Amino acid sequence: MKKEHHILIVDDHLLIIEGYKQVLKTYFSNFSDTLLQVDYAVSFNAAVEKVKYSQKEGSYDLIILDLSMAPSQLHKMNTGEDLGVWVRRLMPKTKLLVITSYDDTIRINNVLNQLNPEGFLLKSEIDAMSLTTAVHGVLENKLIFGKRVGEVLKNRQLSNYHLDTIDLQILKEISNGTKAKDLPNYVPMSKSGIEKRIRMLKQQFNVLEHSNRELVLSAREKGYI
Repeated sequence: MKKEHHILIVDDHLLIIEGYKQVLKTYFSNFSDTLLQVDYAVSFNAAVEKVKYSQKEGSYDLIILDLSMAPSQLHKMNTGEDLGVWVRRLMPKTKLLVITSYDDTIRINNVLNQLNPEGFLLKSEIDAMSLTTAVHGVLENKLIFGKRVGEVLKNRQLSNYHLDTIDLQILKEISNGTKAKDLPNYVPMSKSGIEKRIRMLKQQFNVLEHSNRELVLSAREKGYI
C-alpha cells in the first residue's frame, strides 16, 4: 500500500504556490511507494475552510505556511502566526513548515515561541533542493531549520523576546491614530503599564529614542501590523 502525504500550501502568491507544487510533485514522483496530494489556499479564509474540510477526510500531514497574508476580519487573523496557532489547537498532529521573507530576529523568535514549527526557512535561502529536503525531512519527523533561523536559535537566550497579544494591540491602536492618553480605553492595562510596554517595544525595535510613529513604521516594516 502506498504511503499518502496530504499537504496544504498557504501563500497569497499563486506563482510561488505553483512553483512549490511542481517541485514537490517532481521530487515525490521518484518514490513508487508514496502518493502526494497537494492543496493550496491564497487567503486565511480559504485556508480555514480547507483545514476544516480536511478533518472529514483525514487531517493534513503538513501545512507550508507563509506569514505575510491579507488579514481576515471573519476569522480575526492578521498574520500567519494567527493561522498557525489556530491550526495547532485544531490539529495538533499536523506539522508546520514556515517559509517566509521576514528575517528579523524578533519576528523569527515570535514564530518559534508561538508555533514551535517543525520546519522554518527563509524564502531568500531556498531552492528546489532545500525545499524538497525540508518537506521530506519534516514528514519523516525531523526538525528542519534554515541558516538564518539556526543563527537565531543559537543566540535565543540573548534575544528571546516574544510579542504577546497586548503588544500587538498597542501597536495596532497606535497605527490607527489612537492617542497615548486614550490607549487605556482600548488596551486592558493602566496608563503606566502601557507606557512601560511601549518603552520595551521601542527597545526591541531599536527606536528607543524615537517617536511612536517610528515604532509603528518599524513594526509595519517587519510585518506586525
